[in-house]
Amino acid sequence: MKTVLHQLKTDGRYLDGMSYVIECSDDSIVVIDGAMYEDGDELYRYLRELCGDKDPVVDAWFITHAHPDHTYAALAVAEKYSDCITVKKMIYRFPDKDFLEIREPDCLHQIPEFENAIKAFGAEHVIPNAGDRYCFGDTEFEILFTCADLPSPEEYPSQFFNDSSLVFRMYADGQSVLFTGDIQEAANRVLMKRYGRKLKSDVCQVAHHGCFSSVSSFYDMVAPRILLWPSSVASFEVNADEIVASRHLVSEMDIEDIYLHGHGTVALELPITARAEPFLPKLRELPKIEVKAELSIPHTDVTPDINDPLGEGWNAVEYKRIDGRIFENKISFDSFYKVLWRDDKLYVNVRMDKEFVSDPDKIRSAEGDVVRVFLTDKPVVDRNTTWRDLEGVSGYYPNIRLYAEEKNHCGKKVKNLGAEENCSSSYLIEEKSFYVTACITMASMHKKGDFIGFNIDISGVEKSGEKRAYWGALIPNNPRSYHLMYPIGLIFAELN
Repeated sequence: MKTVLHQLKTDGRYLDGMSYVIECSDDSIVVIDGAMYEDGDELYRYLRELCGDKDPVVDAWFITHAHPDHTYAALAVAEKYSDCITVKKMIYRFPDKDFLEIREPDCLHQIPEFENAIKAFGAEHVIPNAGDRYCFGDTEFEILFTCADLPSPEEYPSQFFNDSSLVFRMYADGQSVLFTGDIQEAANRVLMKRYGRKLKSDVCQVAHHGCFSSVSSFYDMVAPRILLWPSSVASFEVNADEIVASRHLVSEMDIEDIYLHGHGTVALELPITARAEPFLPKLRELPKIEVKAELSIPHTDVTPDINDPLGEGWNAVEYKRIDGRIFENKISFDSFYKVLWRDDKLYVNVRMDKEFVSDPDKIRSAEGDVVRVFLTDKPVVDRNTTWRDLEGVSGYYPNIRLYAEEKNHCGKKVKNLGAEENCSSSYLIEEKSFYVTACITMASMHKKGDFIGFNIDISGVEKSGEKRAYWGALIPNNPRSYHLMYPIGLIFAELN
């Protein structure tokens, strides 16, 4: 018997879910996720139909991660149909409580709710590890990555709960199919470092429904020919046009066909091939804008002291006004910056002249970046592009990201946050002003006349329970995760 992969169209009234059913070569049934609670009835009906209108038997049910658009259909099936379905194994691994409290506090109650519900299946809970294999006849599933493979938040703060997704590959009928769940940049980088070109797969489930924060170079290593895209038509049209990695998949890679769940449920016998009329939409052409220098960065013979933003070393250049915003309520505050360079060092000084935290005495160091810089010789991008959108763009590479080593309660001055080898930074709080300074060692020796592009994000505190902005996404704040972003936008400059 051939292996058949079923990509189910999900309800989608709230979120794009993800739901797959695999008929293996020995007639075993494997389910992957299942989508939202509203999808539970249809998933059960579909399983019953595959089982000849008998009570379904699911040999293994993979859950990639604990978000409701991936778990709640299983919860619904357990609540409504546990007496008329057999589930032998539930294969999943969720992060520990400490990780959840920082990254996804909502899941602190969602995970127990899910686990309590699926106990009705009476299934064995299998905790996967990278390298594990599960075979059903000639259909094999290999675990490549679990949440246990993520770096610690202290080592790599720029990670999301989505990065805890289970990543595995299915082999059947001479073809490989990669399932990525909702992984984002952090997991992308772990997988690329660990496997490199061994990630190559014939078919790939597009991560996170094609939404933000995948890395284009990750898909280059996977190099798929067929895409499984768990997304509605409307979401696909937006993401394929605006998300760098998704656009790269559609318009810059040799994709032969895209199976979009928004087009309806489809049964695909392996090996999966392109249809006679494949879905390969033509995307709108992006404006090609040659970016010119917006400011000149003077060379200095005096080394500025990043721990003394008011010292004489900074006097070689004047402050320029920037527009800082609190995403939640769009409140502007007076903010200024200056940039200097000396030899292979870039010095940045940012000053805010209005209080921008709810309580200045409770400022903590950010979990994410403080100063972010990209260096390049030939910047040519859309002027509306933010620095994170440059990931994977030819000619750009990340030069530095500053990471906090710990959460610092502070009074007048915050100690150096600690960073990668080529950067150091400091905060200084005065009665009327707040300063962030940084010294960045450039990745290559730049010289007069070179262009650079950079962006600075300042992180601060808002009241617990309010909304906070995290790389543009508004999510609830909580006492363990103070983080609000203040971007000044992508700035292009010429070293003078």
